[in-house]
Amino acid sequence: MRTRLILIAISMMCPIGRAADVDPDLSGYREIVGQYRSGDVAGAVRSVGSWSRPRLLKTARKLWHLKESERRRAGWDVTNISSACLLHLEVLVRHPGQPRVESLHLQVMREHLARLRRLYPLSPHTADLHLGLAMDMQGQLKLEDLQLFFDEIGGTFASHGELLQAEGTLHEVLASRRLEPARRAVLAPSTRTSLGNAERLLRQALAVAPDLAEARLRLAHVVVLQGRADEGLGLLQPVLQDPRDSEQRYLAYLFLGQAHTTSGRLELAEQAFAAAAAEGPCGQAAAIALAHLAFRDQRLDAAREILREPLKNAAGCTDPWALYDFGQVTRLTGLITELRRAFRP
Repeated sequence: MRTRLILIAISMMCPIGRAADVDPDLSGYREIVGQYRSGDVAGAVRSVGSWSRPRLLKTARKLWHLKESERRRAGWDVTNISSACLLHLEVLVRHPGQPRVESLHLQVMREHLARLRRLYPLSPHTADLHLGLAMDMQGQLKLEDLQLFFDEIGGTFASHGELLQAEGTLHEVLASRRLEPARRAVLAPSTRTSLGNAERLLRQALAVAPDLAEARLRLAHVVVLQGRADEGLGLLQPVLQDPRDSEQRYLAYLFLGQAHTTSGRLELAEQAFAAAAAEGPCGQAAAIALAHLAFRDQRLDAAREILREPLKNAAGCTDPWALYDFGQVTRLTGLITELRRAFRP
């Protein structure tokens, strides 16, 4: 009898299965997510942004210490957890260059995503949430963080073409000459390693999603950088014949010119760079490449003339090549909008 009374007393103090229901921080966090899902994006971003680092981290981790049945009873189904991820992504997008804010919300989102990857079956939106975070990190050139993120993901999304493309883009950028000082300091992998990884991932992306024109474009660039110009030319042809994206055609003509230059076909290179300049009125890179060829031939007046218009129109005009290293970040806003719509109650 005495033992039974003790058990009753304990159950009254710690009611089994009710911890999530009465925890004020978990309830408050869920309310913010509900506010976000209902369409008050700015209000939800402000609300979650007002939480201290210890409070938010403790609450997020507390959520995953609950049993699945407890999470569901407390209103934390997969859709609400996925919506929380998207909310933290919106905080990251709206507060670039604020290290304390970024580190906190990046950590919380990565911890949520790590748990979502363990659920079976995977939510249909889990891959897109990973893609959104990858786009954001690539867009800020957080290459080390992005590499760690892809290491965490492993082969979970081996059939998701856009994530494979995003990872391939990371390695393509790691091969950039701009990172040569980091390579000399052994802070970045060798060019050969990065180009090899980029080629492997971009080929995988095309194998599972053959219509990914950007993956084909980037693969051509990687192949040309490895000295296989003719193979690059073959990869570029479908991109050049696609009428849907003038920016990709501009870049394809640039890479075509690069391939011909590598092979010593300077007349064909000049034609390709001229086609790039005609395709993109903001194409300063194409103009510089044309001027360089003219300069090599001692056509100094022609080189000056080629550069005059692009230099005059440089203000307020963005060359797609200047955005190339930022990957697919220009599509992030559209992806967030699609996911918001999918998570609407």
